[in-house]
Amino acid sequence: MIDGHYLNWQDFADLCQQASIVTVPLVASIPFNLAEVKRYSEGKTMLMQEQPHIREGVVVKPLQERNDPKLGRVTLKYISDTYLFGDFHQLSVFLLSIHPPLLDEVRLRLRRVVYLPTR
Repeated sequence: MIDGHYLNWQDFADLCQQASIVTVPLVASIPFNLAEVKRYSEGKTMLMQEQPHIREGVVVKPLQERNDPKLGRVTLKYISDTYLFGDFHQLSVFLLSIHPPLLDEVRLRLRRVVYLPTR
């Protein structure tokens, strides 16, 4: 942030590089696509090479800083299903066996908890 304003991504990255400040790894620079964001959220962390644990998720930012009237600064975090649900497979199989629509409802409710807007 300079003079109360966030920098666009490339300006921020350039400034950090000039000052020898290490930033978090850039996973990808792609047009927004929720399926791709979900795909990139999975996997091993990029923060450590030896014995990496699961990736918590990814932060999604526009290349050009902007604000939304309701949300404020447009910066979102997509938390990976693996991190959020853990070993969700066994629960999924059980829910599908008793009431398939319940599985989608559980996923939706768990995600709602994560995405409550804060100010």
